Amino acid sequence: MSIKDHNLTLLNSREDWTNWINSIEDLAVRNDVWSYCDPEGIENLVFTATKPSDSASKDTIQKYHSLQAIYDSERKKYDKVSDRIDLTVCQEFKQHYLGIHDVRGKLIALADSIQPTAKDQKQNVRSEFESLRRALSTPVSINGSAAGLLSLTTLNVTR
Repeated sequence: MSIKDHNLTLLNSREDWTNWINSIEDLAVRNDVWSYCDPEGIENLVFTATKPSDSASKDTIQKYHSLQAIYDSERKKYDKVSDRIDLTVCQEFKQHYLGIHDVRGKLIALADSIQPTAKDQKQNVRSEFESLRRALSTPVSINGSAAGLLSLTTLNVTR
């Protein structure tokens, strides 16, 4: 199956940033690993348990294996997020995180280089407003509910 078959949000331009980062965050939240991915966070996914010696008690060895299983499960979910980033970022933008292997680092590198600035966002809103304004000034036959939707959209853009 292709990326489009899965309906994944792609990062091909600066304009895609908001939808793309939201889709990455949604995936991480669904997998309960956002705290390890959040660019503003500090928590890291690391396994710190020390492997017990062969002479350790059965209880200690079992506890270690349980901790290892929990870590492996978390790591698998974290790797899903990392794989999704690699799958959905266009080749041109991958250069921004070359050599960075952790999710947080990738997101920070992409945000620093691709995330639209406030000026970009303001220009996008202005362009959308002008487009809607032109559409409203063109006489078109539309049904009542569509007319209401257009006027509501215009109202929200002008505020």
